[in-house]
Amino acid sequence: VVRLGGFGEAGRGDRDVGTHTVGAGIMIHVDDQYRPIQKYLLDMADDIVGKDRPQSFNFHATDLWSGKNFFPKDKWKLETRLRILGYLADIPGKFEIPILYSCAERSRFPPKRPNIRQSRASAARTLHSAVFLSALTLTDRYVREAHPGERVLAIVEDHPDHRGMLKTAARLMSNPRLVEVIENDPNVDWDPIREFVDEPHFVRKSGSSPLQVADTCAFILSKHFAGNDPHIAPFVDRIKGNLPSGLHDQFIKPSGRGRKSNISTS
Repeated sequence: VVRLGGFGEAGRGDRDVGTHTVGAGIMIHVDDQYRPIQKYLLDMADDIVGKDRPQSFNFHATDLWSGKNFFPKDKWKLETRLRILGYLADIPGKFEIPILYSCAERSRFPPKRPNIRQSRASAARTLHSAVFLSALTLTDRYVREAHPGERVLAIVEDHPDHRGMLKTAARLMSNPRLVEVIENDPNVDWDPIREFVDEPHFVRKSGSSPLQVADTCAFILSKHFAGNDPHIAPFVDRIKGNLPSGLHDQFIKPSGRGRKSNISTS
């Protein structure tokens, strides 16, 4: 059996928005769950937006929360947008989907030159890659324990500016030739990736139901860790029963030397 792991993210952009970078993955059994989840989202879109919606339409948690793009606040009241976000947050519980996530507090991983745009972008890509890699290792461990003998194929939203680093990180950690090196390096305290097949596949979110769900989970967790909005608590309640690792706000710890990050998968 090969399951599908869809990985979304939140907090990889502007450092002034949110406090954490979050990577969240959902894992589904394609034969049993993909079509029902897809139908749920398509029916939602038909009922809420209409069948004449643009081909590129997708449910984006940030847009619903902020009132942008397909859900401008001058046409969609906050109460309505939050109700739609609640429908999305119900999906993991409704379909018994585990959510495997990792996160890190941005302030603990500052750019080398804070006032230089290129340096800030590079720091964001590096932290995003570390969080993504941590989420992969957590998923890898979960599969070994919950579904021994099965494998996972990862799909990720295609962000061109982050794609190369994410692919490189996943490739290195899943390279069979490096397993012994990773396991015996005292500076590395996370496991090699064993249960994923192929490299991560980068796809458009508008064409992927799992990515829309993963995006919702990442957004909710990011807002929860920011801790400054009372509206988020009901959404956390909806998904926390599907978090095998529980609610932790720090998986990645900067080393004392500031050059290497250690990833915790516990």
